Formats: sequence, structure tokens, C-alpha cells
Amino acid sequence: MQVAKAKDGNTDTVKQYMLSSGMTSSVLEHKVPEELFSTPDNPVEGISTVKALKIANDRGIPIYTVNQANITTVLPKLQVGQQVKTDIQNAVNAGKEVTVSESNVNFNGWSGCGYIILNPETGAGAYMISGGGSGGAIPALASAAFTGILDALLGVPEWKSAIRPLFGEFAVIISKGLTVLGFAITVNSIVIDDDLSLLQKSLEIGTWLLATVALVKAGGPIISLLSPVAAVVAIVITFMVITLLALLAIYLIETRVTSFQRKHNRNNKRQVQFTAA
Repeated sequence: MQVAKAKDGNTDTVKQYMLSSGMTSSVLEHKVPEELFSTPDNPVEGISTVKALKIANDRGIPIYTVNQANITTVLPKLQVGQQVKTDIQNAVNAGKEVTVSESNVNFNGWSGCGYIILNPETGAGAYMISGGGSGGAIPALASAAFTGILDALLGVPEWKSAIRPLFGEFAVIISKGLTVLGFAITVNSIVIDDDLSLLQKSLEIGTWLLATVALVKAGGPIISLLSPVAAVVAIVITFMVITLLALLAIYLIETRVTSFQRKHNRNNKRQVQFTAA
């Protein structure tokens, strides 16, 4: 908590201080982790409100200052999550001003937007970021890989007799249940993510489904071709490769679809302007 007062009583001085210190604090939110975790060979990139807005500006995404005079015009243009729109509406209703980008940005796997809620009289503000993730995806894939291994092992007679005392058929049922549960968690996290469009949600769910099925089905062929130790190593490598490919696909979906939608919206705007003219 801080209380700012001007020695000469000038409220504009206080306002400028609050704006400056707010911006500086936001910058530190990405700079400090970058300094702590970066190495000469592996630089780390963080995100903050100010950085998200800068990225949006650098990429040509319009930045709006939303207030009571223009909210009815600007709010429908925003391609951000519903929670962000609700925050903006509530803030403006309370007499605040909000600085926000027209759409989300994708940066090193993070998708979301930065927005600043300011008190126009004092310069005090809240520096916010949005964003979502699919936290259940990796556990679902790991469980799918385990299911694939057990299914394959129990399908080979000599392996089946060896592992039955350790795992048995019950373990396969449990692993399949965990796979379904993990995938359901993944789907739920995607569906409730307001920062994703319907097309993005559909493509991401399809990507995780394909990755999960691929891992379940990969165990049999691998074990039938390799020795036990080599088979386990191969399945672990397969799990890593499929997971990385799935994450890459998700990244491309979020970046390409967002870019396509933004370009499509701009084309529609040009067409409307041309027609009106």
C-alpha cells in the first residue's frame, strides 16, 4: 500500500507519479523473472500488462482507451475473453478508463491480453493480464501412454504372465479411466477458456483427441518389434514426440486462427466502408 501526496498540493503531479510508478511496476513483473531465470544460453521471456500491450502495438493490433463516452462502440469490436469484457464493463460503469488491445496476442505459448484499469482523476490503476491454458492435457497424454503400454504387454502371452501379478487387468481399467478423466479435464479447460474462439476450441480438442488415441495405439506395434527395455525407451520417446507435436499444433492453431480472424474482420470492415461510400 502506498499514499502519494504532492508537496505543493498539485494533483497533476500525483497523477503523473501514479501513472509512472504503475507502468514501472508492470514492467518489473516480466523483467524480474527474466533476470532470475535466464542464462546466457537460454534466455527466458516473461509477460506483463505493459509487455502484452507493447506486443499488440508492435504487431499492428489497435489499442483502445475505453470510457463511458465510447464503450458502446468499442466493446463490440474487442476480440478478447468474456471475463475481460465483463471487467471492462464493470470498470467503466464505476467511472474508470480501460486501456486494452483489440484482440489477444500469442507470445511463447501464452495467449491473452494486457489491460489497464485506471482512475482518470488520480492515475491509480490495476494492471491486468488475461489468458488460459489446458492444464489437464499432459496428464491425459501420460495416462494414455501408460494405457498403451499395459494394453500391449497384456496382449503378448509371455509378457502377460509376467506382469499379471504386478498389474493385472484391473490396472488397465484404471489407466483407461484416468485417460478418459484427463481428456475430460482437458476438454473442459478448453471449453471454458473465453480467450479462444469456437473454431480454436474445436481444433484444439481434436488435436488432443488425436494425440491421446495415437499414444494408446502406439504400445502394441512398438513392443512387438523391440526388446522389453528398448520398447519402454521407445514408448517414452514416442510420448515426448507426440506431446511436443500436439503442443506445436496448439500454438499454430492459436496464432494462425487469431491472425486469420483479425484479417477477416479487417476485410469485412473495408468492404462495409467501400459499400457505404
